Amino acid sequence: MAGQQNQLSPEQKAAQEAEQKAKQEAEEKARLEAEQRAGTTTSNRVAVTFVKPYSRYSRGDIAGFTTAEAERLVKGRVAVRGTKLPAKKADQNPEPKA
Repeated sequence: MAGQQNQLSPEQKAAQEAEQKAKQEAEEKARLEAEQRAGTTTSNRVAVTFVKPYSRYSRGDIAGFTTAEAERLVKGRVAVRGTKLPAKKADQNPEPKA
C-alpha cells in the first residue's frame, strides 16, 4: 500500500478545491477587514510623485492617495502618477538646429 497514490474521484477533487478556495476567500476577507479597522488599507491606493511642492510634500516625494485624490493632484499638475519624475525640459536633449 505504500506505493499506491491517494486516488480521489472527480467529485471529491472538486469538493476539495472548492473548500480550499472558500478558505482562501475567507482569509482574504478577514485580512481586508483587519486593514480597514486599522486604517491601513492600501489596495485602493495610487502612487503619485510630486512635481511641485504641495502641503508637506516636496518635488520628487512619492506618496499614496485614494484614486479620487490622486486624480485631483494629477489634474492640478501638482503630481504625476507613478514613482518616477518626468524629465525636465533642460534635461532633454533638444534636436540640433541646422
